[in-house]
Amino acid sequence: YQRRVRGTEVAAMLATPFVAITMCCSLTAPAWDDLMGNITAHHDNLTAVIPESYVVGASGSLTPSEFSNRTASHIPALHQLGIKVYGMMPMTAGAVTLAHDLEARSKFFSEMKQVVASEGWDGFALDLEGPRENSTTAVALMGFLTEFGNQLRSISPDHDLMVFIHTCPTADFSLECAWFNASSPVSLITMDTYTASRSAWLRGFRDALVADPGHYLPGMEYNQNLSPYYDGEKNLNYMVSKGVTKLVAWNNAPPNQAYWDLFGEFLHGSK
Repeated sequence: YQRRVRGTEVAAMLATPFVAITMCCSLTAPAWDDLMGNITAHHDNLTAVIPESYVVGASGSLTPSEFSNRTASHIPALHQLGIKVYGMMPMTAGAVTLAHDLEARSKFFSEMKQVVASEGWDGFALDLEGPRENSTTAVALMGFLTEFGNQLRSISPDHDLMVFIHTCPTADFSLECAWFNASSPVSLITMDTYTASRSAWLRGFRDALVADPGHYLPGMEYNQNLSPYYDGEKNLNYMVSKGVTKLVAWNNAPPNQAYWDLFGEFLHGSK
């Protein structure tokens, strides 16, 4: 995409390009083998994966999801390929509990640090879906997310926290995307952009730009707004023109080589 952007803008826009794919759901051992083969062959065109990891109990305890141990066993091999691994963690009710319960929150952070140290996670992506809550809950939840991000960064400055939300501004907990700014340790992944038409995708993208572009990862889907045969290249070029150089693709490995090529051009620019 360098050929379409003025030269002085390219370095800043492509300073930290990022392409992640989610790995879901309930992957069997043969499915993992297929994915690892695909990722190994194309690892230069990928930054990160987001597989299933843990669920959170009411007391703040972490419980491995049914397939998280299988994920953890692949983390060393993924790291050898230069791929970061962010654990997908559903946290709707758990996030509200942890936002209000200091004891549970302390237990959660303690256990989170233990699994990061023992298994090598590079961070987490919270599936933050749920009912609309009042502004008091929203403020408490933002405090929890900020603390979570800071706790991860205290382990390593390279660790990150991402959250899946539906829309921006979001109906989830009445959060306003403007609250996620350059000083936030949290990044947004919008879910309303996964299957949207191009007009709806553009509208959702513009709404999310009230957040700092460096903290915004549009959610995109194969055969939809990420398709190299339709609007995928146009959408990615538009993102770069607005300073957004990160995306999350749903779900698992791309269906064919054309998608990997599109990822590569987005990450590395045109030579």
